[in-house]
Amino acid sequence: MNIVLLLSNQDIIRIVFVVVVVILVLVIAFLFLYGPIKRKIYEQKFKEIYYKKIYKLALYKDYYLINDFIFSYDSMISCVDHILFADKYIYFIIDLYFAGDIMGKSDDKSLIYIPRKGEKCYTDNPLLKIQKYVERISMITNLDKSFLIGVVLVNNDCRTAIMSDSKQYYCVQSKRFSALVKAIESRDVGKLNEEQLDKAVKSIDKLNRKRRK
Repeated sequence: MNIVLLLSNQDIIRIVFVVVVVILVLVIAFLFLYGPIKRKIYEQKFKEIYYKKIYKLALYKDYYLINDFIFSYDSMISCVDHILFADKYIYFIIDLYFAGDIMGKSDDKSLIYIPRKGEKCYTDNPLLKIQKYVERISMITNLDKSFLIGVVLVNNDCRTAIMSDSKQYYCVQSKRFSALVKAIESRDVGKLNEEQLDKAVKSIDKLNRKRRK
């Protein structure tokens, strides 16, 4: 038996209204939750995200790349997340994630940290950390420090206001890393020749404790 359901115009309007309200609620919920969920995923996978960006640049420009570089100095174990050997400079990179913004001076022991949630506080200055790493590696390997660049890579939604006159140490959002390398590589200096590059790669790789495992 076929049952024919007849709906009045009023019933149709009610149904359409309910459907529209449900869709609007779902859209609002998605927009409200999208940001926090995206940030949470980014926070958990930021190292992988940074690596892919650096690897893509290395592959495109035919640069040599070392990841997870672990070395010891004065009985201390230190880690540089990436070392990128470009045409003119060698980049030592550490990966960081901040759930907020950072500001201060590049030579301050601590930077002002303004989290998205919570009160303003202080955090160790990562620029001093990468500077110390570069100086240590230069000292151990006898590589000329003038062509070693230190980079602190941070998440894209971390706003940085760090006053600095340095042309050797940088703190940048990951989305600006390729542009930074392009700008530095455009400096009016000679390229590393094959002998210099080979020596640098071997000298640095020899220090890598991860390679020995």
